[in-house]
Amino acid sequence: MHDAARLRAVLDNAVDGIVTIDERGLVEAANPAAEKLFGYSVAEMVGRNVSMLMPSPYREEHDGYLANYRRTHVRRIIGIGREAEGRRKDGSRFPLYVAVSEVSLGSRRVFTGFVHDLTDIRKAEEQATQLGRILEESLNEIFIFDAETLIFLLVNRGALANIGYSADEMSRLTPVDIKPEFTPANFRALLDPLVSGEKSVLQFETVHQRRDGSRYDVDIRLQKTRWEQRDAFVATIIDVTEQKRAQAELARRDMELKFMVEHLPAAAAYVDSKSGKVQFNQVVE
Repeated sequence: MHDAARLRAVLDNAVDGIVTIDERGLVEAANPAAEKLFGYSVAEMVGRNVSMLMPSPYREEHDGYLANYRRTHVRRIIGIGREAEGRRKDGSRFPLYVAVSEVSLGSRRVFTGFVHDLTDIRKAEEQATQLGRILEESLNEIFIFDAETLIFLLVNRGALANIGYSADEMSRLTPVDIKPEFTPANFRALLDPLVSGEKSVLQFETVHQRRDGSRYDVDIRLQKTRWEQRDAFVATIIDVTEQKRAQAELARRDMELKFMVEHLPAAAAYVDSKSGKVQFNQVVE
């Protein structure tokens, strides 16, 4: 294959859009990826100003930038690259990264722009931001900790408010530091089914200890995950202190009720089937 044919094959199969313009900004060539990216055919682009592929204010600035470069040779984008916006044939805009190279062809110069669509990257960043906001504002306590060191990587606002530590303090602690029932050894043993893949989630109850030494009952849902390119665990925590207190109070009242029923004469008291309350009869001697 001749060099020209080889180069054409590379350009035609490139993933990124490639657009070549002359010193006046007129399009001389474009590859299939550029057609797909901007929605124009090569024939529609060739001979027209490349600013057609740009929304305002980039469109208005472009010709002035080329003229300024021809006059001063001061580079703002050539050989450097930057993020900008592109404009499709249908008028829609999209984020892109463009790197421009300059090539001398005898007495003339051409500029080739390599255009990378940032749409998917921006969408992923937006989703990550939204997820982070959800985690941060969740009413549940959320802890993420490193799989190897067990050091906390993220503790959301709800958890910090209840546990009493600052985010900086938590970044130096592990789950064992707030779980008085565990040692490093038996906590790692607890994690083994997640590490081995035997289980995808663990759910259990334990006790957390606040910075001031007070304790509260928690229900934990624990899973393995990836966080900032490392293995980690995420724990979703529900403070069940009030729930347990209410259950204990109901159990206490139930015992009192049973005691009263068992020790009072049958004629003196009975349990109302609708209200569940003890009712007293008038005892006639």
